[in-house]
Amino acid sequence: MRGNELNLNYAARTAQFIDLIMKWWHIVNAKSPSKGQRLRDPLQDPARSLTDKQTKFLNNFVDWLVRMDTGALTTKTHVALRLT
Repeated sequence: MRGNELNLNYAARTAQFIDLIMKWWHIVNAKSPSKGQRLRDPLQDPARSLTDKQTKFLNNFVDWLVRMDTGALTTKTHVALRLT
């Protein structure tokens, strides 16, 4: 990873965080039933059941938010993400 070459200690964790937020955004920003098909992005397909990939990701995301409740996010941001 390029971050290690540049002595960026937290580059890998930052990249993981950005990836997580991007996946969340793709799921919650799906505004039409055909968006995922049109963009060839299955995360942007509508969630149709509790066993869909999107629903599982969102459940894991909420679990991650609960574990990460260390003050890194403001209370309002934390609550808004959970409710979304």
